[in-house]
Amino acid sequence: QEFVEALGALRKQTGRLLSLKELRYIELSDVEELEAPIEEAKENLNQDTVAFLSKDNALAPFKTKINELSEALEQAKTIVEITPIIESTEELATGLDLLSELMATLKVDDTNVRTSIVDAISDIYASVNQFRARAQNKRGSLGKEEATAEFSAQFKLFTQSIANALSVSITPEKCDEQLSRLLAQLEELEGQFSQFDDFLSDIIGKREEVYESFESRKQELIDEQQRRAESLADASSRMLSNIQRRVKKLTSVDELN
Repeated sequence: QEFVEALGALRKQTGRLLSLKELRYIELSDVEELEAPIEEAKENLNQDTVAFLSKDNALAPFKTKINELSEALEQAKTIVEITPIIESTEELATGLDLLSELMATLKVDDTNVRTSIVDAISDIYASVNQFRARAQNKRGSLGKEEATAEFSAQFKLFTQSIANALSVSITPEKCDEQLSRLLAQLEELEGQFSQFDDFLSDIIGKREEVYESFESRKQELIDEQQRRAESLADASSRMLSNIQRRVKKLTSVDELN
């Protein structure tokens, strides 16, 4: 792992120098002077890396790390616990990528040594890929369980809020306001669980239920307003009729006053 980190650090330094060369008014000669020791360090490190990788236990730290991650994966019960395990797996894969790229550029005189190193890296690659697949599968399984529990709780809370929204909808305008609010909440819920198709039918059904409930409530309020208006109109008409009849019975201004 130390060789991998050192090679990565040297590669970053090389990238920084290349970026410096793109700057205006930069003294290229000064940058080239900085490149020389880095290239020398890379050459020495390459040779040391080949010598190290030639040893039988050179990749033992990778195997040990995979075993540790495997044990941690078995004990993981939540997405939060699995996430750092997968991140560590990706770091291992990145290190192997760097070693693989390095082997393509290293000069190794002994063909048998090169073949042995490449085979060893390939075996570790296979182990990392298998473990990555296991970790991702378990994350998917736990993710579905956690999502189902969370969706059930939020969906139950939303269903309860419908009754409260209906109770405060005392005018057609309030109905429209509460309906818009609830539909917006459903959209947020749908976006939060968009990767789970199983929840989609529940959300669609609930959306239709909410719309129908508030349209029915709104129509009831409109009908009630119309009945009240008709009642007031009838009462006003009767009152005017009574006044007219009484006025007709009056024979003088004094009686009117």
